[in-house]
Parts: sequence; structure tokens; C-alpha cells
Amino acid sequence: KLLRPLRDHYWSEWASLLESAVNVEVTPSVCEELDEIYGNASNLKDWAKAELVNAYAKAAVKIKGKAYEVYMDRACSLLNEIKDDALRIITRVYVYNLLASAGVSCPNVDLCERLEDIDKHLEGIREESSNPGEFLRNHPGFEDYVRWHGTERPEEALNTVIKEAHIFALFSLGICALRRGELSKAADYFSKVANIERELGSWEYYLTDKRYAIKAMALNEESLKRAVSELEELWDETLQVIEPDTPYLRSAAYA
Repeated sequence: KLLRPLRDHYWSEWASLLESAVNVEVTPSVCEELDEIYGNASNLKDWAKAELVNAYAKAAVKIKGKAYEVYMDRACSLLNEIKDDALRIITRVYVYNLLASAGVSCPNVDLCERLEDIDKHLEGIREESSNPGEFLRNHPGFEDYVRWHGTERPEEALNTVIKEAHIFALFSLGICALRRGELSKAADYFSKVANIERELGSWEYYLTDKRYAIKAMALNEESLKRAVSELEELWDETLQVIEPDTPYLRSAAYA
């Protein structure tokens, strides 16, 4: 409330502040601000629209009742107002990952089908961003987003954002495959995510994602032996690279 006088002069920055607030707790005052800012959403900069979309989606999955439907509708409709095509795709990945994990979707949207299409678009973004400077010049909305989002140089932050989006897309596709009963496909998606996390040295996420892959294998009679073998390998690998008393080791133990 102390910062509210700044709102009318800095709506885009206010959107980002709301996204951070939703990460902590969706209080009545936060809900009030989420309602208030929607009337000015069309005036927001592209990067701020992306932030607000994330805020609505996160708020929606945290609360129930009529407000859930309102926030979901706002998140999904505001997605289409993001002008920069690359930023719009990245934002869709973040939102769809959140929704897939929560088991919900945008109205009249086949989330899993849309994710498969988005993953193809991500490949195009990865190729185009091989020249970060030129990519950011061609996508000013995306440049504003990465500048606001991280402490790294825009070129470095761009690489991080795209890698994260790729991981989220694959993980969401794994969840979709799991819910469809496509266990082999789910295991492959989760394994791909785990391998990327391993390459990045993100051991906690690697262990979590590997667990998902092994569980998908274990649910499939045809790959049960493979699941046992992968679990043994994971345990041996964990003992080699992680201290015995760390939480990461406990994660592996519950695979």
C-alpha cells in the first residue's frame, strides 16, 4: 500500500511487482490490485504484459471459486495481446507449464496439443537466437523482458530464459503423456529434461526429473527392468557427486 502512489505513473513496473507479490501470497489486497490493473492492461509494455499473465495464472492456481475462472480468462486472453511473437511463445511455455502441473487449462484449449506446437516454435527461437545481439534487436519486447528479469547481460539472460523455456516445455509434455497413459513417451520427455539439468549442473532438479522418468518406466511393465537399472545407476551416481547428508540424496532415495 505504501507503494501504491507510484502505480498510476509506472503501470508496467507495478505489474512486475504484482507478479512478485503473487509468488509470496494471494492476499485480498493483491487480488484488489490484480483487478485494478486489468483495466489498464492494454497500456502496458510487452514485457509487463508477460509479467501480468504470469501473475494471473499463478493466482488462478492458488485460489478457487469464481476468482479462479476470472484470472484464468484474463491470463489466457492477455497472452494474445503480447505483440512480440518470441516473448509470447516463451510466456505461453511458462503459463502452460504451470497449468499442466496443476492439472488445469485455458478455456477451449487442448493444452497438450498446444504444447507440442509450442515446442516446435521454441526450436525456431533457439536457432534465431544463435546471434543474441541481432535477435534482441529484432525482438525489442523480449529484450526489455530479459533486462527486467535478470542481473545478467541481456545476451546471457536470453540464453537462460530460452533454456528454461525448453525445460518447462519438455516437462509439461511429460506430464501430458503421463496423464494420457503414454508411459514410454512420458519417460522419454522426463529423461530429456533430466539430461539437460545434469548438463547445467542443476543436481536437485536433475534428481527430481530423473525420479519422474523412473516412475514412468516403473508403471510400464515393458520397461520395469529398465526402471530398476536406471534407479541403481542414479543411486550410484548420486553417491559419487553429492554429500551423503544433503537433501539431494534424500530426493534420490525416494525415487
